[in-house]
Amino acid sequence: MIAIRDGRSADAEALARMISDFNVEEGSPGRITSEGVNDLCFSIQSPYAPLVAEDSGVLVGYALVMRYFDTEPCAWCSYMQDLYVVPDRRSEGVGRRLIATIARTALEMGHQELVWHVREHNARGRAFYRRIGGQEQTPIPVSLSAEALRDLASEAG
Repeated sequence: MIAIRDGRSADAEALARMISDFNVEEGSPGRITSEGVNDLCFSIQSPYAPLVAEDSGVLVGYALVMRYFDTEPCAWCSYMQDLYVVPDRRSEGVGRRLIATIARTALEMGHQELVWHVREHNARGRAFYRRIGGQEQTPIPVSLSAEALRDLASEAG
């Protein structure tokens, strides 16, 4: 039986493994450690509220969520950074339970929207999000790499 619960620092090692696996699947290096997870999710300045899906004491999925203020609706909203389910537990409703819990929490907090990004090549994820009512939007996300960030910052004087 799958249980959805708030993540806790004792989950850091399992979360690090899943976050790394997720990043590798997305084409990035999987380099986060349990110490990094503790900083990311459980430190005093952490913006994230992790949720985990657990089956018989084993974590089988997670979501990282944060709140932010969006100036377009002029309201607090929720942003889902990651949604991941281990490969052998996909298509069992685990991801849907995680995101439904996020939706309920967002509404309880008075948030107006839940926003996330999905990679263009992730056809399975995009289909799942459409089934739950998600709508793909523009603008296109833009980011600066660490090197580009340093180069641009050097121009500030």
